[in-house]
Amino acid sequence: MTITQSDHKIAQLKKLYNEGKLIPFIGAGLSYPFNIPTWEGIIKKLLCLVPDKYQPSIEFDLDMHDYWSAVDNIKKYTNFSEFEIQEKVKDIIENMVKTEVPYEDHNYSDLGEMKFNTFLTTNYDDLLYQYLQGEKYHPIDLSIATVKSTELHNTERKKRIWHLHGSLSNTGSIVLSREGYEQVYSQEKYRNLFSTLLGNNTFLFLGFSFEDQYIKQLIKDYKSHFNNTHYIILTNPSPDRVLELKEECGLEVIPINVKDSTRVKEIRKLLQGLEAKGGTDFFFNTPTVVKQTKQLPLINNLPFKRNINFIGREVELKKIRDYFIEPDIGHKSFIVSGLGGMGKTQIAVEYSYRNIDNYRVVWWIHAENQNSILADIESLLIELKIPIKDEKNDSIVLKQLKRWMEQNNNWLLVFDNANSEEEIDNYLPNLFNGHVLITSRDSNWPGYNYPLTIDKLNREHSMDFLIRKTKVSSNECVHLDELANILNDIPLALDQAGAYIQQTGLTIKEYQDRFIKHRSILTSKGIPLDYEYTIATTWEISLNKVGSLLPVAINFINFCAFFSADNIPKKLFYNCLDSSSNKISFYIKDEFILDEILSLLKRYSIIEINGKRITMHRLVQGVIQDGLSKEEKRVTAEVCWDVISYNLSLYPDYEQLDSDLLNNSLTLVDNFESDLNFIPVILETLNIVGHHQYKKGAVREAHTIFERALKIGLGIYDGEDNRLVKEYISYAQVLSEIGKYNLSHDYLSKALECKDLNTGLKAQINCMLCTNLVALGSLDAANYYLTETLQLLESSNDLEDLKGINILDVVNNIAKQFKLNGDYKSAEKYYYQIIDFCRFAEHHVPQAKTTIASVYSSLCLMYIDLEETEKAIGYSQQAIAINEMFYPNKEHPDLARDYNNLGLAYLYSHKYDLAKKYFKRAYRIYKNIYENEINVDLVSVTNNLGMVSEAQKDLEVAKGYYETALGYLEMFNNPLHPAKAQCLFNLGAILSASGQVDKAIEMLKEVLKIDKYLYDEEHLEVAKDLGKMGELLILQGSIDEALSCLNESINIFEKKIGVNNIFASNALFNASLCNLNMRNIKVANKQFEEAISIRVNIIGLEDHVIQEYILAYELLLKKLGIDQEKFLNRLSNRFKKVY
Repeated sequence: MTITQSDHKIAQLKKLYNEGKLIPFIGAGLSYPFNIPTWEGIIKKLLCLVPDKYQPSIEFDLDMHDYWSAVDNIKKYTNFSEFEIQEKVKDIIENMVKTEVPYEDHNYSDLGEMKFNTFLTTNYDDLLYQYLQGEKYHPIDLSIATVKSTELHNTERKKRIWHLHGSLSNTGSIVLSREGYEQVYSQEKYRNLFSTLLGNNTFLFLGFSFEDQYIKQLIKDYKSHFNNTHYIILTNPSPDRVLELKEECGLEVIPINVKDSTRVKEIRKLLQGLEAKGGTDFFFNTPTVVKQTKQLPLINNLPFKRNINFIGREVELKKIRDYFIEPDIGHKSFIVSGLGGMGKTQIAVEYSYRNIDNYRVVWWIHAENQNSILADIESLLIELKIPIKDEKNDSIVLKQLKRWMEQNNNWLLVFDNANSEEEIDNYLPNLFNGHVLITSRDSNWPGYNYPLTIDKLNREHSMDFLIRKTKVSSNECVHLDELANILNDIPLALDQAGAYIQQTGLTIKEYQDRFIKHRSILTSKGIPLDYEYTIATTWEISLNKVGSLLPVAINFINFCAFFSADNIPKKLFYNCLDSSSNKISFYIKDEFILDEILSLLKRYSIIEINGKRITMHRLVQGVIQDGLSKEEKRVTAEVCWDVISYNLSLYPDYEQLDSDLLNNSLTLVDNFESDLNFIPVILETLNIVGHHQYKKGAVREAHTIFERALKIGLGIYDGEDNRLVKEYISYAQVLSEIGKYNLSHDYLSKALECKDLNTGLKAQINCMLCTNLVALGSLDAANYYLTETLQLLESSNDLEDLKGINILDVVNNIAKQFKLNGDYKSAEKYYYQIIDFCRFAEHHVPQAKTTIASVYSSLCLMYIDLEETEKAIGYSQQAIAINEMFYPNKEHPDLARDYNNLGLAYLYSHKYDLAKKYFKRAYRIYKNIYENEINVDLVSVTNNLGMVSEAQKDLEVAKGYYETALGYLEMFNNPLHPAKAQCLFNLGAILSASGQVDKAIEMLKEVLKIDKYLYDEEHLEVAKDLGKMGELLILQGSIDEALSCLNESINIFEKKIGVNNIFASNALFNASLCNLNMRNIKVANKQFEEAISIRVNIIGLEDHVIQEYILAYELLLKKLGIDQEKFLNRLSNRFKKVY
């Protein structure tokens, strides 16, 4: 029996329990058997109180597990008081609770029978109290109780339950909101409780989920008291979650890997174990008193059944085992090397089965290429419930794998058929706690200990193997030595010969004669007399036999020879049988024939079938490929490409393309890249695979594939050949994504130079050039390409011209450009046209849904500009909902864009914590995707993090973000980039706040210069700049110049969108100060009152800035000796709450 980390933790808990130092801390999960609703369930019940139009906002909070925000929004949108919500929560719980639940179906009965004297709970119910046995106090509601410090010491050893978040028996005590939580935990009695109980005790948290806001916040707030190790029982936690709880909350996780139906039993087993007598032996693989039944690990994907004919290799297996159990080695990797066909894989399979009960995880990784390694690693991470980026060999996948390897033990990873040490090193951390077994033809692994080179079997084992495999009679055994000799004791050849003898009924002598005959044929063809000729000979014999029984099986195995040896999905071929036009249907008429082919090839050990996949030895693939004539290879290739192309056509939505099909597609490209006959289909395949990677967010992998496709195309076609247009566009698109806008521009320009382009392609390329130039900050040039795009679309009378381009994205980009130019009406018109079209066409146009999300995201930004933040939040949330469905791993540039935009909407709604949350989420995705490249999106979100830090008065942090963003922009080599203006504007505000007014003014002058160059003189960005400049000039004492800037700002706002926005309000307020200084009292009062009125309309009377306005205005009146008591009294009556 292997002892896990959990076993150690349970032993420690047992010790604490027996010493009376363990305190159960109980969460809502233990009450679920009584039908007590979860927080999510309660909020869903409360949703019916909320008007329909506001429900999406609360549903979004639920998706984010942000229950505090959900409660706040329910109060906001229903106008119910906190007490009214508390009453409704009480009613919901009391109406749903089941009073009679069998003892065996819950854990309160288990806890009640144990010798715990103190319990803490955040639950509102009194269910535990009903099951406590022995003397007990009535439960204490700590949120309302007055408790002396002496009462915290349970000297009478009675059982006591402390309710931390109130009780159903006192409705007003129920803690629901963030405000209620903070109010409760700020009380001295809570600090006293934790200080006393945690002095010498340890908490065992039961019934809490990882997403529980209350418990995570509680631990963080009282972290100074949580100085001991504490424990939490969690169901099916991922390693990522385990690490986060340990690092952020100081909790050790005891995992129970069960389904919901067995959770209660597993917790009961754990609790009963605390009272059980006896100990545990913690040495690796040491037997214990209790006999354990041998079982498979919780997670395994062994692709092969155990070989019942496995023989020999005992010395090799012992070396592997001895190495792995040797102590004090922090990097336990064992290399098994040898020529193909020597049985390296079989040794790894046998080791895995022999030692399977020593591991919790056994995972097989097909290591013949990077794509298959990545696919198997991602499958492991998915099985472990660790977030991944599908089919992306980047820092996220590697980081997650390495972290898991470092923090967990009792696992075995098998890298089968690895190419080199350098390749495998990418996937292994420096130190880890499990075992790695590697097989490879390469014997050069200088960085690894104990490389073991496998040679042929010894003669005795060869003969024993043939006896097992062939089941020959004893009188034939005299020929076994001779047969083993001519087969050179090579395991693969022995296996193939044994399968042939068993299936045909030949005698050993008859097979020997046949082998010698075929060897002569092969040597006459020039095959060298090394170990491979033995393999070739055995296969020649078997293939001839199969061909005589079912000739079409030979065609089929020829096809398989060009796909991925370790994983050829059977569905590749079965799918094609539905299409009579597919070339494979000439050979295989229906699934019954295919079934017969697979059965026959398996019987003769030419292939293995493991579930849904076919595997064959690479050496066999090589023998088959080398044996084909040029014409046979051409015909075979045509069928293979037809098979792949048909399967790819089944996935018009690139995201759904599975990794098996992707790997086989790339294997086919590798095998035929040099064949000029297949260049068009190779380019098309690479284009599809590249878009799959791009859509999944694996931008760097997409870049590599598109670059490869373009390089192949340019090696065959002239640079202006229109067969290269798709390659130019795809490569340019991914270059833009990683911030290489100038290079992208060059390739788009080359695409425009291609011959015979139709109108649709010209429109698409011009639109992409427009978008690139916007990112580079060249708005005049961008407008030129916008005009070109519009003219091309208007001139097209032929819908055929628009086929093959994403017209929806083109129109969306046009709308974005109108928005940038300040033409919001035209932008809005285009946006809503796209939405209408997409809703009409979403069942026919694959990209319609994601285009709608893109439009929603654009509308969010437009409504932020127009100060309609509620609309902005709504559209952004809709965009996120769509894209989270399309990108479930939440690692895609589109989602980062949406999170960033939602953060902006929250920022301008003054919900700073939410804003920061979404900015950080976007920043993390961009950093992961772009790695060391700088993209304009990364600049934007860095600047936004600065803005929210500034809004929260954390000016030093804000300054750091702005300077970082400006540093990123230096790499763009464009002194007039629009993002630079934004960063300088914000940095100027920080400088002015720290008293560096002159420096800030110089910065704002540069901002004005950039914005007036990029936009027209009356653009909203210019209005904002002028407003800020006026404010700084007031601080400098330049009142006349300040008023000029402020009046110009106000005029632009009035002309463009009106003054009902924060920026115009600020300009009006500062203008009122200027006019007051100039004794233009009537004008000043009018502007001042209008400024306050605007802020009240947008934010409300609670806006603290309004109070700052009033104080500044009154102080200036007093300083200037101006009596405006009547005006101020009228203002006081109008805005009573503020005054």
